[in-house]
Amino acid sequence: MNIALLIIDVQKAFLNERKGSKVYHDTLMYINATASLFRKANQSVFIIRDLFEGDDETYQTVDELKRGTQDIDLIKKYSNSFNSSIFL
Repeated sequence: MNIALLIIDVQKAFLNERKGSKVYHDTLMYINATASLFRKANQSVFIIRDLFEGDDETYQTVDELKRGTQDIDLIKKYSNSFNSSIFL
C-alpha cells in the first residue's frame, strides 16, 4: 500500500497573521519533519494551494515550508479540497 502526505493551504494569505507565534513555528516544524520522513521513505508529498480567493504572491506557500525536489504541486479552485475540485 502506498501512502502520501497532503499539505493543504499552508499559504501566506491564511497563515501570515500568526507568523512569529509559537503555534506558527511549531506547526511548520511538525509539517517539515513529517514531510522529511515521507520523503526518506520514498512516499509522495503533495502541496495543495487554494486559489479560490486569488493567485497573487500572498497565495504562495509560506517561506518556512521546506519543499522537496519530488514534491507534487496541486492547485484547487474551490475552498474545500475534496468537493468539486479538479486538481491541475
